[in-house]
Amino acid sequence: MEEKKRERTSMLLNVVYLISIAVAGSVTTAMATHLWINRKIIEPDLSLFLLAGLWVWIVAQIGECIFSLVAVKVVFYKVKLIGIGTVGAAWLGFCRQFLEGKNKNDYRRFILLVAFPVLFILATFIPAFERWVWPEFHIAANNLILESAAGPGYYMFVAYTAVLVAAGFIFVIRSTVRTRTLIFSRMVPFLIAAVFSMGAGAADFALKDQFASYRLLPLALSLSSLTVIYYLRLRYFRSVPLARHVVIESMSDSLIVLSPDHTVVYMNPAAHELFGVPPIMIIGHKLEGALQGLGMIIERLGRLGKQNEVAFFSGNIFDVRLSLIRNRGGRIINKVIVLRDVTELKRAEDNLRRMKEQLELKVDERTAELADINTALKAEIGVRQKAEEELQASLEEKNVLLGELHHRVKNNLQVVSSLLKLQGNYITDPKARELFDISVSRIRSIALVHEKLYRSEDISRTQFSDYLSELVHSVVFSHSSKADGVEVKVEVDPVFLDIDKSILSGLIVNELVINSLKHAFPESTEHGTASARIISVGFTVAKGYYSLTVGDNGRGFPEGFDPRRSSSLGMKIIATLVNQLKGTIEFSSGPGSHVRILFPRGDVDETPGSSETAT
Repeated sequence: MEEKKRERTSMLLNVVYLISIAVAGSVTTAMATHLWINRKIIEPDLSLFLLAGLWVWIVAQIGECIFSLVAVKVVFYKVKLIGIGTVGAAWLGFCRQFLEGKNKNDYRRFILLVAFPVLFILATFIPAFERWVWPEFHIAANNLILESAAGPGYYMFVAYTAVLVAAGFIFVIRSTVRTRTLIFSRMVPFLIAAVFSMGAGAADFALKDQFASYRLLPLALSLSSLTVIYYLRLRYFRSVPLARHVVIESMSDSLIVLSPDHTVVYMNPAAHELFGVPPIMIIGHKLEGALQGLGMIIERLGRLGKQNEVAFFSGNIFDVRLSLIRNRGGRIINKVIVLRDVTELKRAEDNLRRMKEQLELKVDERTAELADINTALKAEIGVRQKAEEELQASLEEKNVLLGELHHRVKNNLQVVSSLLKLQGNYITDPKARELFDISVSRIRSIALVHEKLYRSEDISRTQFSDYLSELVHSVVFSHSSKADGVEVKVEVDPVFLDIDKSILSGLIVNELVINSLKHAFPESTEHGTASARIISVGFTVAKGYYSLTVGDNGRGFPEGFDPRRSSSLGMKIIATLVNQLKGTIEFSSGPGSHVRILFPRGDVDETPGSSETAT
């Protein structure tokens, strides 16, 4: 009866023991996986290998308890020792990282330290070497734990692992002595976990008979790993932003975090590189003692209430900026110092300042030169203005003289015209009288040009539309005996012509209008249209040419009439005048007679596209 009761009690203890280890191992595995996923955020990343070693240790212990075969238990026992060796090497590397910061040789040292226990345990799969380490194995009284007789090799393995753990403790103690309480307070969770696990291991070794061969160490390791995981999660997932690895650790600017009493609590890698001092020599110390020059600058900024100042470090120029971090109550909880290398910027500013000074000097020199040039220009402008005034006066005098000249020419031509008119009154021959009248008309057309020039503001050009309209009506009025019932239409584009073109064009119009009055309309209605007698005169401006047209709706040119062979004085005068204008002339009839003259504008000497024709 007692035997069965002890068996039931043993089974119950075994179940509780396995459940405790399984639960602790599962929670540890879950939280360790969470840390692994976010491993970039954790600064001492060898802590992940420390947790991995603890996890291997716990899982191997569970496997050792579950399986009943001795050979299988031996395998899990050896895997458990690999975890123990990994924990020892990772503990030492973790302490170095946590106290001195990351180093590129951390992984190399860790691999060298962990290689011995791993290779040592792997070598125990060789039977001869296994007997040197463990002479024999047997199952403990609770039928869960594997016990062994310790050989020389086992004590060597335990001693190696103990040395690694002790070396980690030595780092912690040394840092605590140097930095007083700061590093020690940061290491308290890890020290508690380590001491707790070592105490459980010592209890297992000293009191294993009192605990029916149950091991406290796996449970202690689970609780210790949970403590470490929770502290890392609290420190790196709540206190530090998730972007710390990307921003603060990788930033090129140097960053230092101070406590309110100016104790250095953090430096990023750029700050370590700038000052060339190991973190252990600065973190935990007063800024004024560790970095005296920077401390004086920060003290001066605080005293003056400024936020930044330019200073020299390591031969370069830095912009030192101080920011205060306050809690919700407004109390300062941290001070952040950012040092930015502005050497190149200052050099660029100096270069820009020198260039500005040189530019201002050149501008001053150029301004002086321009002032001298301006003075000379003003003097020259004064001379030119005086010359222009003299020239304007001379021009006005010339215009007055020219106006007076045109006036006198007009008067003289009118005198000549009047004399011819008087002389014509004594001529009884109608044909001779007609020749006198035509000559008078020609003279009046020339006199009219001079009259227009005399009355115009520009004595070198005439308003041709006014001149031509007045000329045509004057010719019609002069030959009123032949102009009975004749309607005159004048359409002229507004244009100015010089005196030569005006006189030549006026003479041509004079001859053509007289010709139409004499020959276009018969005295009776036998050969023409009695309803309307029209003489049209037009002058248009084309591209590069002027177009002068004179036409009527009379009977047109006689059949077989060739203007080029005509012996008429009027036709010869018209041809001569057209040649002087460098133009061409076209004749056409039906109905009526029409003459079109094209001559170039300005200095254009080309002949028009159309040729001289007669119809």
